[in-house]
Amino acid sequence: MGTKGRGNRTYLIIGPETTQGAPATSFRRLRYVTESLSEETNPEVNDEITEDRMRREPVDMNLRPGGDINCRLHIEGAITSLIKNLMGSVSSSGSGPYTHVFTPAADLPEGLTIEKSIRNLGGSVKRCYQFLGSRIPGATFNLAQEGVSRVTFNVLPLKTVIGTTSLDASPTGSTIRDLAGNMGALYEGSAGASPATLIGSIRNMTLNFSNNLDEEGYEVTGNANTARERQDSSEGYADATGSVVIRATEKATEWFDDFKAGTPAAIRWRSTDPNSNYYIEFFFPRVKWAGRPTPQVDGMHELVQSFDFQAYYDSTFGFSQRITIYNNEANVP
Repeated sequence: MGTKGRGNRTYLIIGPETTQGAPATSFRRLRYVTESLSEETNPEVNDEITEDRMRREPVDMNLRPGGDINCRLHIEGAITSLIKNLMGSVSSSGSGPYTHVFTPAADLPEGLTIEKSIRNLGGSVKRCYQFLGSRIPGATFNLAQEGVSRVTFNVLPLKTVIGTTSLDASPTGSTIRDLAGNMGALYEGSAGASPATLIGSIRNMTLNFSNNLDEEGYEVTGNANTARERQDSSEGYADATGSVVIRATEKATEWFDDFKAGTPAAIRWRSTDPNSNYYIEFFFPRVKWAGRPTPQVDGMHELVQSFDFQAYYDSTFGFSQRITIYNNEANVP
């Protein structure tokens, strides 16, 4: 058994790069559930006519590393670096506990080194898949009514390197508890103001963040090997969309009237750990309702309505979306 790779001995460690594509020098271990980080290529099939009907050698195509990382939602450790690279900028304050405010920036950070190391091959590290220049194209937060809330991060690296020793054999970990659905609350109010009205009839909420990264950052380099590697991954719009499932109450009726009239609103979700009062908060100062929110009957029981939304820039706050984390870490690398 000791020579076979196992999930329980596979670490993901994450470190910030100072130059995109150059390995990071400091790392933290990420808590995660599943991941699909990999590298893909499909050689171009040789379509030349052959008398013997056998194909000739194919041509190598671009290397396309990427994948997803699925986590239970918590707010300490390496996951905060992923959120920083999702949003773009962070401002930290306080003297313990600390407040970290993440907002979109015109330029994303340089990127992350993400290493997937299998640590039980022959009793020591034998295979380390290092994803360099990794940016975060997007993330989906599933904020549940019960059970744990979860987040999936998309990852877009420039290239991969294979090592037989880890970039950090003893990375810093995280022990803070996960945030369950019953720790959450949604507030709603007028656009351009901080929402203060608690909406007590929410079933669940899904948030989608996207940086609309360009995945086709390839170029002819004069080197057959590096020409197959992604050279950059430039930013597009910093989008935030989502959906809210609400019981068919008076508040849902008000939302539907705003949907019909095109009236913008502001929404804020906060999940709080009752033991420490640490929290994560998602704030959208200006959204418009969309989708198909008319209640639909599928049986005898209570009706629900599903409202989609698109966040956009608010001049009063100066952003379209904001994530705030309150924890006991002084900074977010």
